[in-house]
Amino acid sequence: MRILHHLPQSIPNFLSLLNLLCGCIAIVKVFEKNISEVMCFLTLGLIFDFLDGAVARLLNARSDLGKQLDSLADVVTFGVLPGFVIFSTISEVSDHTVLPYVGFLIPVFSALRLGMFNATSTGSMHFIGLPTPANATLICSTAFALAITKTNDSCEVIRTLHALRNPYFFSTLSVICSALLVAPIRFFSLKFSHFKWRGNELRYITIALAPMAFFTLEIWGVPFIMVFYILICVLFFQKK
Repeated sequence: MRILHHLPQSIPNFLSLLNLLCGCIAIVKVFEKNISEVMCFLTLGLIFDFLDGAVARLLNARSDLGKQLDSLADVVTFGVLPGFVIFSTISEVSDHTVLPYVGFLIPVFSALRLGMFNATSTGSMHFIGLPTPANATLICSTAFALAITKTNDSCEVIRTLHALRNPYFFSTLSVICSALLVAPIRFFSLKFSHFKWRGNELRYITIALAPMAFFTLEIWGVPFIMVFYILICVLFFQKK
């Protein structure tokens, strides 16, 4: 009976641990230079990260342990993983011995971001600082899109984008994303407290734009929608 009593609380924690496991496997795939599988396990991690919170609310099973496990898993999947992606990408395209380590700003600031979130979270409908899942998605999807972009593509825009696969772009991306993680900027959550248009305008616009971006831009739609999310928050979601 005691096992059955603790079962609802264990389910969200198990999902958090699955998120952590996906992050660990994805890091191995970075070492194997398999960016496609990195994206697959990152996506699974995102799904488990969404489910652990949703299931915890559904079962009324939120706990201090679950909160800590969720953050620890996020540090690995959405902090350490994108840090290694940047490190690996810069190492591939440059012989520079120091510059790849700029990528490890991401796990450092992700840990700081999650620690700040745990200390100040009030369950509101917005975050202060770029959420780590969005940050990891932006970095990994950009690396993936550039890795599969061909220099001999007939599209001039695609050929131009391929030029971004250089050490200075990724080191700059690492610095900017690290700053956004801890910046005093409001980012809206995709959670809904109600489904009326008023108060949810930016959420509905972002959700509607996502499939359109995927359909028209294919893999480039992912970093595009992440950049759009950041810009729309910075420009339209700050307190007046």
